[in-house]
Amino acid sequence: MTEILAIDFGTSRTKVAYCDTRSGQPVLMLHNGLPFVPSLFYLPRGNEQVFWGQDAEESLEDDPAGVVDVLKRRLKEPLVRGNENAMGNKNSLKMIMNRSQIQEAKRLIKAWKSEHPG
Repeated sequence: MTEILAIDFGTSRTKVAYCDTRSGQPVLMLHNGLPFVPSLFYLPRGNEQVFWGQDAEESLEDDPAGVVDVLKRRLKEPLVRGNENAMGNKNSLKMIMNRSQIQEAKRLIKAWKSEHPG
């Protein structure tokens, strides 16, 4: 069975849906009860882990200079500046986001299938 995942990477919000292969209907993924994830990235000082979505949003208060909030508008730039000298490759940031969404979709699909066997 092929799983289908759709990612709508918006300027301020990202939405993700997967296809219920039994009904053929799209299912919008919820993140903390919301139908979207903020399209934010957090590039910390040094070589720390890059965060995106709600994890990046949590960094707004403590370290707003490290938050990249309009990556979609900066896609022509090869590197995106975060905190001081922290920079991220736009393709690496998109990969981090996509990987995270795919992992979450797999988890949700597996949970759904266990609740709806057959």
